[in-house]
Amino acid sequence: MRGYITKRGRGYRVEIHLGYGPDGKRIRHRKTLSTKKAAEKYLRTKLDELEAEGAIRVRTLESFHSLLIRWLEVCASKRVREKTLEHYQGSVRRYVADHAIGRQSFSSITPTDIQALYSEMQERGVGPHGVRKLHAVIRQALDQAVKWREIPANPALSVDLPKAKKNKEMKLIAPADFPKFVAAALEEKRNGVLWVLALSTGMRPEEYLGLTWSDFHKGFQKFTINRVLVRPVKVKEGKPHWRFEAPKTKRSRRTLAIDPQLAKLLRVHRAVQNQEKLKAGPAYDDHGLVFANELGGPLYLANLRNRELKRILKRAGFDQKITPYCLRHSAATSLLKDRESLKVVSSVLGHASIRLTADVYSHVTDDMLEEAAGKLGKRMFGGT
Repeated sequence: MRGYITKRGRGYRVEIHLGYGPDGKRIRHRKTLSTKKAAEKYLRTKLDELEAEGAIRVRTLESFHSLLIRWLEVCASKRVREKTLEHYQGSVRRYVADHAIGRQSFSSITPTDIQALYSEMQERGVGPHGVRKLHAVIRQALDQAVKWREIPANPALSVDLPKAKKNKEMKLIAPADFPKFVAAALEEKRNGVLWVLALSTGMRPEEYLGLTWSDFHKGFQKFTINRVLVRPVKVKEGKPHWRFEAPKTKRSRRTLAIDPQLAKLLRVHRAVQNQEKLKAGPAYDDHGLVFANELGGPLYLANLRNRELKRILKRAGFDQKITPYCLRHSAATSLLKDRESLKVVSSVLGHASIRLTADVYSHVTDDMLEEAAGKLGKRMFGGT
């Protein structure tokens, strides 16, 4: 028999067999009630739940906010990168901590409660991306609560999410304009070669900002991306303002070749940096960074973008809305336009899969379409 009632002192204990754990021990659900009638009713209800839902609902006084914090500390902190965890924590802090749903018992949360939270967020001006980011946390935390047998089902699976906004088409630098960009970049006093390297390799900003001289191979024709530079979402007192982390995926840790002319520019850049070290003396905090400030510390991407890159774009006559990631996109699109294979482009960019490269970076231009039409025409109608 799956469930039964036994007399226990002045009360009646309900005991239901739920199966066996990984260690081979029986898993039981127990509850003691004051009367036999109440125990019989409780047993019927829980057996019905077990039959219909495959689990028994367990009421808990732990709040929804507490569950999310517990999941972040116990599970998410072991699975995701530190910066992703900081984003998760920020979403919970902003939208759940002081909200009524945060104080509600998580075992009583319904799809309607979660849907109401998302609707309220949108009314406050939070975009689809913000809602979906919080939903990722809520869904995973409630999924884990189901695995822990703390709730029978995940209510977050039954809500409607706002449609994700399509990304605006990224601004590109046309391959024919690359020399113009390079010339404008090299007019910069300190970091001109940084922008040349960014455009010629398609590296992510956190990759070239974390690049060190020790990453270069003998001969200076190749280098390996071994780390990225990360800044915390929110700087805490007494904590560092930056850190190195391993690249995001195995394929992000890659070796890239560079053009001999670029290698020559990097050698000149290193010589200038060595002069800065001598000038700064003991004040220079040397981390071996290829691109550092006057005292050896890492550069801020926001400052580079708002000051140097905009100055370069203005000097070259390009759209001021071009961002560091537009340079990566431009490099990828140029390679594809030159008929480089997707596999090679994917390796250069450090993508986890070729499919991602095809979906994100294969920007189709009018001349590419015209060339394709011409090739098909030759097949159909002949000609040279």
